[in-house]
Amino acid sequence: MAKTIFVVGYGPGVSNAMAEKFGAEGFAVALVARTEATLTAGVEGLRAKGITATAFLADAGDPASIRGAIIRARDTLGPIGVIHWNAFSGRGFGDLLVVDPTTLTDLFDVALVGLLSAVQEALADLKAAGDGAVLVTNGAFGELNPMIDAIALALGEVGVPLGNAAKAKLVGLLSARLKSEGVYVGEVTIAGVVRGTGPESPGMPTLEPTAIADTFWRLYKARDEIRPDGLSAAFWQKAISDTAPETRHSSPRRRTPGKPAPAATITLARDGWQRRRRINETPPSNRCAASSHVEGVTTVADASDLGQDYRD
Repeated sequence: MAKTIFVVGYGPGVSNAMAEKFGAEGFAVALVARTEATLTAGVEGLRAKGITATAFLADAGDPASIRGAIIRARDTLGPIGVIHWNAFSGRGFGDLLVVDPTTLTDLFDVALVGLLSAVQEALADLKAAGDGAVLVTNGAFGELNPMIDAIALALGEVGVPLGNAAKAKLVGLLSARLKSEGVYVGEVTIAGVVRGTGPESPGMPTLEPTAIADTFWRLYKARDEIRPDGLSAAFWQKAISDTAPETRHSSPRRRTPGKPAPAATITLARDGWQRRRRINETPPSNRCAASSHVEGVTTVADASDLGQDYRD
């Protein structure tokens, strides 16, 4: 029986490219999301390409739901050889100085609780595979970088950065814990716009979802590094260097480490996000395209932010 890749937070961007890539390499594909229509379209598209695929409705932030989906996927398709965690949450969290601190725990339902539940439920399969893997898409907002912090605050988004940062730490801890068990854990952090998932913005690199999936495949096969280097740094340097010279405060080479992001760069990022948000708030029937993610890497199903696809 073929190994199965369990794709959580399925949508039309990176996660679809991952399903196609691993499916073409002989994996059966389990698509997991909360929206039945999204899953149905995904399964039909994969089957049309000769890939074995089945949909499983589940909530990535509900441990019982995600564990149940893994059990059903195993029974239907075979042992879980790879988990692709493409889900995230945290949008609309609010102002850090005003929000009720007790709601912080909600930010980690998907980033920590759901991911760890999936790993635990599939662990026996992952270890038995001999080349089992947990592959995580993440967003650049979670990086420890003053420029990224400034942009996140300018956009009024603090929940996603907190969730992404926690998820990145979990990836590192899982990698260290599972290495001796023969299970690889890797992450691609997205910083940019995934082509075909929404409007492209000046100064933001456009990333091919197939290239992101190829990066994941390389990590999965090589198993020699947790995450590729330099992708997010390259994005932010390009964002600055592509800003008009008359509005640019400094080049990335001359910028003093630790200083806030140039105002022009923050405006560029905010405007790009707002354009994508308008698209995402449009009913699906009126949309030209759904949105997804970025390289370095992050993605989601129906919309994008600076580095990640939506939960479904």
